[in-house]
Amino acid sequence: MTDIIAVDSDGVQLAAEAIHKENVECHDILMQAQIAIRNLGNPDGGWKSKSADIAIKEFESFATLYFQQYFENIYDYTQFLLKNVSESYALTDANNRSYADLFK
Repeated sequence: MTDIIAVDSDGVQLAAEAIHKENVECHDILMQAQIAIRNLGNPDGGWKSKSADIAIKEFESFATLYFQQYFENIYDYTQFLLKNVSESYALTDANNRSYADLFK
């Protein structure tokens, strides 16, 4: 039984680019939500109460802990796919083909 590893580097690149695009869009939506929650606590925001203060504070805490970290984790993953899988595999494949041609 022959084990064959095939990597579609173009497919990996397309996937990484699509993931990056979705990540940026998700980050923008999360930032808009954060701004909207902050605005609720403004004098003209209309939500004045102790529960409003607690909800805004909790949302800010959650956003601080997770929004940027989530974005960076997905960004790092897309960079891994682009640099280590797509580019490196294409370069390795080209080198292997070049070396194989030396034996022809």
